[in-house]
Amino acid sequence: MLKEIKVLLEEGDHKSKNGSVFENLIRMVLEKDRYKIIQNVHDAGLEIDLFAEHKTKNEILYAECKAKIKPKSTEIKNFIYSMDYGVEDKMADYGYFIHTQELDRQAATLSLQLSEKKKNVSFIGPQELIEILEDIGKIMPFKDDSIADLEISKLILSYSPKGFHYILILQKGSVAQYFTTLNAKTNKPEVKLIQDFYKKNIKELADLEILEISNSTPSAVGLSNEHERDIIIQIRESENWYETSPASFHHFIGRLNLRRNLKGFLEKVRTGNTEKRIFFLDGKSGWGKSSLLAELKGSSLNLKFWKGRLFVSAIDTRSASSANFIGLAFKKLVEDAIKNNFLENNIFTKQLLIASPHDILADESVKILFKELKKSKKLLVLIFDQFEDQFRKDNLFDAFYKFCLDVDSQKANLVVGFSWKSEINIPIGNPAHPKFIQLREYAYPITIPAFSQNDVKQIIKQLEESIGKSIGVELENRLIQSSQGFPWLAKKLCIHTLNQYKEGKTIDEIIEEELNYKELFESDLSNLSGEESKALEYIAKRAFDGNPFEISEYETIDQEVVNSLIHSRLVIRTGSSYNIYWDIFRDYIVTKEIPVIGESYLLRNSGKACLDCFLTFELNQKKSLTDLCSDYPNDISENSMGNILIELRSIGLVKKTSGKDEYLVTPKVDSISSDFFKDYISKKLSNYTPYYELLKIKKDTIEVIDIVEVLKSIFTTVKFEDSTWNTYAKYLIIWLKMSNLAIKDRVVEINKGRGSAAIKDKHEQIPGYSPLICIKSFEKYNLDSESLAQRKVRDLLLMDLISEDGDIIISETNIQERLFEEAKKNVNIKQTYDLLKLYGKLKANDIIEKIGDVLAPYKSVTSKKQVASVLLSWANFILTYESEGGVNLNFTNKIRNLGSYYLSFSPSYVIDAIVDFDNNIPLENQRKISDLIFLGILNEVGGAVDLSSIGLRILNSIEPEVQLSEFIENNKHLGSFRLIYDKIDNKKLSELLKNEEIKGFFSGYSDSSIKTKLSTYSGWMKYQKKYSTLQQSL
Repeated sequence: MLKEIKVLLEEGDHKSKNGSVFENLIRMVLEKDRYKIIQNVHDAGLEIDLFAEHKTKNEILYAECKAKIKPKSTEIKNFIYSMDYGVEDKMADYGYFIHTQELDRQAATLSLQLSEKKKNVSFIGPQELIEILEDIGKIMPFKDDSIADLEISKLILSYSPKGFHYILILQKGSVAQYFTTLNAKTNKPEVKLIQDFYKKNIKELADLEILEISNSTPSAVGLSNEHERDIIIQIRESENWYETSPASFHHFIGRLNLRRNLKGFLEKVRTGNTEKRIFFLDGKSGWGKSSLLAELKGSSLNLKFWKGRLFVSAIDTRSASSANFIGLAFKKLVEDAIKNNFLENNIFTKQLLIASPHDILADESVKILFKELKKSKKLLVLIFDQFEDQFRKDNLFDAFYKFCLDVDSQKANLVVGFSWKSEINIPIGNPAHPKFIQLREYAYPITIPAFSQNDVKQIIKQLEESIGKSIGVELENRLIQSSQGFPWLAKKLCIHTLNQYKEGKTIDEIIEEELNYKELFESDLSNLSGEESKALEYIAKRAFDGNPFEISEYETIDQEVVNSLIHSRLVIRTGSSYNIYWDIFRDYIVTKEIPVIGESYLLRNSGKACLDCFLTFELNQKKSLTDLCSDYPNDISENSMGNILIELRSIGLVKKTSGKDEYLVTPKVDSISSDFFKDYISKKLSNYTPYYELLKIKKDTIEVIDIVEVLKSIFTTVKFEDSTWNTYAKYLIIWLKMSNLAIKDRVVEINKGRGSAAIKDKHEQIPGYSPLICIKSFEKYNLDSESLAQRKVRDLLLMDLISEDGDIIISETNIQERLFEEAKKNVNIKQTYDLLKLYGKLKANDIIEKIGDVLAPYKSVTSKKQVASVLLSWANFILTYESEGGVNLNFTNKIRNLGSYYLSFSPSYVIDAIVDFDNNIPLENQRKISDLIFLGILNEVGGAVDLSSIGLRILNSIEPEVQLSEFIENNKHLGSFRLIYDKIDNKKLSELLKNEEIKGFFSGYSDSSIKTKLSTYSGWMKYQKKYSTLQQSL
């Protein structure tokens, strides 16, 4: 039976007096033993609660009195320090550390150690103190184990203005349900008035029923099953992606960093590598807290790697009604773990018992459970979802608080988690506030971020699978931009789009009707109460007028109403202000009209190039890609033409014939002319989000840097080098200058460069510089064309990167592809390339010898070598680009052996790097980026680096390590190393180095370099082997 002492105060007394009342009780005990007492002695920073001198013996005693929840080890240390150094120059002969409740784990361990070392120090807990009070006649012993056929799970000795009382907490089944009160001096039942006093003043009794017993025989007046009002419900999960309930394990997408973070923490607990036992999931309403918990629970049930390691119960706390809820949730966790064969059926010799709502872990059965979990290295995880409303239920919150303290103290294989809407604050004056702050300090924090662009695309992919077709670039961009990074809004818009499609609307009609937002908004408003509608309109109007509703203004709108609107995801909180979840919805509430919704997409090609392509079409006539390239006014590759067509399709002028490589203009086009194009793009740009933002600029002249800042502020989910942003800014300037919009007169003119005269027979000319310098020159031309040397401008023109009048006609996203195509057309580069393929390795002197006629115009040997070196660099570029299958090369790395590339890092960093890219965190180490580009996990497109389809597949996998392992197994480069590696039995580094095939794989490197690289590649092989076993089990 668990025992505890509680000290209660007079009505109206502050709880800080608890200590002095308890000290008076101990003073009374010590005076019975002939001690003279001085209370609260202070000396040089030391403090002793009771300083006692014996009246007949020459003895001094220090007594520290703790009437509080779980005294800490630091308090014991402070007491021992006082014992060691004395107070007021008087050293203690004896010391008593007296506590009314059991010590926490660390304090209990310390007390045992000190009891052995310091024989003059005694630790007196509730059991011992009750015995002392019995011995001096203050109370009568109580020895029964049951009453009214109910087991006594806890005995509380209360010392209050009402006197000494035994409070018996009684168990029905495995959960405490009743309590009764006896006079501790007579062991006679107390009257209802006394029972009510304790029910009111002891929180763990508040949700228990009073059991009245007779004076003669202890028999229950009446028993009920009232505690069953607490129903333990797991969080609801979706059966389909398009349900609004939290996404189930099978429909969960993205969030790799969060999943790894949470599971990584749990694995650290399981393996004993962290002291924390609580985690706190913080995030705004609808940002995916419940979905993340559902995914964790699903992983523990469905993935073999986690099945035997952890068992998760994620409880919806909105069904809680009493303090017993916490204990019942713990009990259900254990029962479900047994039912799912995670724990043995016979783990308990008797059923699991919950001593009281405040002592869930106190029973011996729980100790047996913890011992078994530690032995088997298994972890139980109990999560309370939607917990933010429970602080208003004092008794429930106090039970949860005590449970968390006990879990943290025990350091067993049990983790408690709770989720909380970050918009909900506990008022500072609320009694729960300091406890909540303390719990957060104890907890491992996990914060839910906004959706990345990739996360939204994954939901769109689910939408496309449901309708059986692609939704197209324009609608995809609309959904991505409209979702604003809110997970719930992205899902809501995709569900709305699916419903529109099911009603018979085409994708084009959905776009033209602005996704029919009015229907969506009316649906949001239809379920509100009158009070909620009034509050929503008030908040919307305040935000619309630029004076948002503040958190300090709850006297204007009831806090419960605001919280209800937050829960309904109609209102969001930013800092101390409240706003409507979407400015479009806000404007609709105020004006009753759907405002114009700006389109957000990057224009990645020159408007002039798009116009030239548009003019090659004819009304109602399909044209193939080959025909379009042939009719285009300048030489252009099919890939470059394809990029221009993507632009024309995204703005609605061109569409592609289904299943064929043919294109035609859309029904929106009624004339193939420059005037129509100009009018059309003027209308299109007038509904363009960057245009709206540019109009807000107060300056007379809008410069490139202004446009760059606007684009960066809108397209926050994409990463580009500064030169790429400059390119897109200049493209936008070209588009604006071609329009009828008045803003074009405010936009700065683009300097088109110098000396852009036509080059005769350009495919017979030799470039002046290498491909790398050509790329760097192009980047500089984008930033400042005036400062670029004339010879470098000539190379840009030679390689068809700029037009004869100085316009940029290719984006940085396709520059290497353009260089590859143009270099192959160049007669002299092609000749050098053929020689390189024939002979394998060539130097500048070899080129001079073999194609001396080409270099004859260059008189000096130095000049000939320089030109030969340039030709070799271009030939090497073509060869390497071909060998990499058209993947952009990273020129910052030295390419050896005609383009052979070797990895520099192990696979352990790969998933972290993928997560960083998805969260827009730049990688500092350029070589790591190079490795990932080489492997095809990242794509380098012009100046930008982003995740490839392979990278996205790893990012969105439920088990990314398994996905990476599968990638390693199928990778051609790593596979060629594995063929050699697997044939060697002794895989010690020293033995591998002796193998000739290994040396051949790393041909051209010294032994020391091969040793370094071999260590890296062995790491890739071991990683693949480690996770391939898990892969097979899934």
